Amino acid sequence: MRNTLPPADDSSDSSGSTTDGRSSRTDEGASAGPSEDDGRWRLAPHARIIVYEAEDGGELLTIYDCAAAQKPPSAQIRGNLVRVSARHESTRTPTGYLVDLREPALLVRQDPDHWRVDPA
Repeated sequence: MRNTLPPADDSSDSSGSTTDGRSSRTDEGASAGPSEDDGRWRLAPHARIIVYEAEDGGELLTIYDCAAAQKPPSAQIRGNLVRVSARHESTRTPTGYLVDLREPALLVRQDPDHWRVDPA
């Protein structure tokens, strides 16, 4: 899955890849991943994160720019969403949970397997 989330800063990686090998190119060809040591992406005020919980304890995060838009996801990331401190609503589902943001936020990589959502 291609990552089209905008970076939290305006730095770009000319290779088009993130440090874990995922593509970081947007449709316009600009870099959308973090710099190698940054690990942060901007999320839209109405972004939706769908968290699928696996039986082994892992999670798959699927990120949409807007919960109501009829568009493919902006990114899919394997890892655990450990905290959401930005304003949001959370809804439990049979396969995990939904996080609907209510303000601009940052998706921040804490370590290779853990993510958090902070206010922007």
